[in-house]
Amino acid sequence: RVTKPGGGTGQLSAGTENSSQGNELDQDITEITDNVTIPLGAHRVTVGTKNEFYSVRNLFSQNSLGNVTFGTLDSLIHNTPSSSTLGIKLDQADGAARFKARTLGLYAQDEWQPSANLNLSIGLRLDMPGLVDKPPANPTIQSALGINTSDVPRNGMQFSPRIGFNWDVTGNQVNQLRGGTGMFMAQPAYVWLSNLFGNSGLSGYGNLLCNGMAAAPALPNAGSPNATNCKNSTAAPAITVNTVDPDLKFPQTWRSTLAYDRRLPWNTVGTIEGIYTRSVYNFYYQNLGVVAEPIGTDRNGRSLYGDITSATGNVIVGRRPIPGGGSLGDVIALTNTKTHDYSYSMTGQLVKRFSNRFEGTAAYTYGRAYNVWDLTSSVAFSNWSFGRAYSGRQDAQELAPSKWDVPHKIVFNGSYSFPTKTDISAFFVSESGSPYEYVYGNDMNGDNGSANDLVYVPTDAHNANEIMFSQNGNLTPAMQADSLEAFITGHACLNSQRGKIMERNSCRTPWTKTVNVSARQSIPTLSGHNFILQLDIFNFLNLLNKDWGSQLLGSTNSPTLVTRRTWVQPDATKALKLAQGAQPVFNFTPFTQFNRTNASSNYALQLQLKYTF
Repeated sequence: RVTKPGGGTGQLSAGTENSSQGNELDQDITEITDNVTIPLGAHRVTVGTKNEFYSVRNLFSQNSLGNVTFGTLDSLIHNTPSSSTLGIKLDQADGAARFKARTLGLYAQDEWQPSANLNLSIGLRLDMPGLVDKPPANPTIQSALGINTSDVPRNGMQFSPRIGFNWDVTGNQVNQLRGGTGMFMAQPAYVWLSNLFGNSGLSGYGNLLCNGMAAAPALPNAGSPNATNCKNSTAAPAITVNTVDPDLKFPQTWRSTLAYDRRLPWNTVGTIEGIYTRSVYNFYYQNLGVVAEPIGTDRNGRSLYGDITSATGNVIVGRRPIPGGGSLGDVIALTNTKTHDYSYSMTGQLVKRFSNRFEGTAAYTYGRAYNVWDLTSSVAFSNWSFGRAYSGRQDAQELAPSKWDVPHKIVFNGSYSFPTKTDISAFFVSESGSPYEYVYGNDMNGDNGSANDLVYVPTDAHNANEIMFSQNGNLTPAMQADSLEAFITGHACLNSQRGKIMERNSCRTPWTKTVNVSARQSIPTLSGHNFILQLDIFNFLNLLNKDWGSQLLGSTNSPTLVTRRTWVQPDATKALKLAQGAQPVFNFTPFTQFNRTNASSNYALQLQLKYTF
């Protein structure tokens, strides 16, 4: 920590971030597709196949150069870190994950027109994703958890039936009803399964966290090798391992839509459309290296998977034992959720053609989206760490607003075509901000996640029974209490949740509003060769005036509210244990979460030349 000129303490970072210390991806994809369409009276039948074959080399040597944290500048000078994360190569090769995968697809569709004003589309698709290769079997994981790390999805089968219709209700193209329902599987992202090869515990790279000054190795001199274990440890390091359910299904949804289009007076078309989506399968991550059952709850009702052993130490993670001695490290298991995510939206839209050259659209959408897990990363440990903040059981599957939940969206756009084959279009969009929550800057429940513990919002930050502070640079405890109280009062999502642990994704970033403009010029055709010159201006208002078009933005990745420094036990008759009411002592450094100093607040120009022949 370093003292900030404005008060309090902050962090000083140097060197590359931990995920860029070795990151390479080589991927060869072969695709074989064939479709056959057969007209049969009022039917138009299509059958086909699409098959993709992947050959992947993925090097992800996270923390291979070390990731060292020092508590103070003095600690940096004396090379006594408070924690070190070591990326350890576990094989004799280059540490890259190498594997092959394939997705086989078969489908059939019947486009049927039973009458002049009714069209039906009925289809069935079968996708068969799977790995061709398998990672090595880890005997430690097999003995401790009964999981064979080489048992991976190889012959999955996911069916997707679909039906849709388009009905000209009155037969005069004035009233149209359209809709459909069916299942849809996204393109399999095998990077999610590459973790199994890169983090088997026997191949690739493993991450080892050495927490505390007694365990963290010193930062090596330039050119010297990194440590391969925690300080004063001779036991085999507990490396992070990834596992998967061999019956895993890739994300798949069931989506239904129903829309009504009406031709209105004044050359206007009105539309009302509803969409409902429910997940059939989605991914779920759990750390099986942590004890299965909570050991108790803290003073605020948070489920605990570990406890403290001193007033200044971190929470000691409760680990599952290894038969014969020792305990597991983090074991991030990928399975499917049992709770089904869902979303819905309703859209009202008007489209008016003012003339043969000028057309405009106005639309409003209201929608909500709820899920168990936000898949924000290609790395399994990051998905587990940052995809869901919680305070209850680790294996709970509770729905909460998704990171992609946008309740309100307003859109206006218009386009005008000039006789010179010049087209000008403008697009305005304003929408609700993204959900987020506040978390602690430390592991507070003993699951070894340092950014997934939802904060308890004190009823009064001045009440020492609710929250305590220690000196923070030049900020006294009283000054920090004043600042935190003002911060909570100034944020409605916190102020409304006083006296309890806040809910996941219960805050929201400010609304965003932007105007984009595009100009396209068609160049006269030359012997069948066509050219279009296009200029796109993003955030057009900022181009006109540097004070216009700014966006109030900030990170939605669970910002840290307070950081725990020590522990105290208010009840002298009880041991210094979280499960017995031990109270954390925090630092709060005032911060501004949202600002207008960001790339989106500036205009951007894009010039392109399109060529068709």
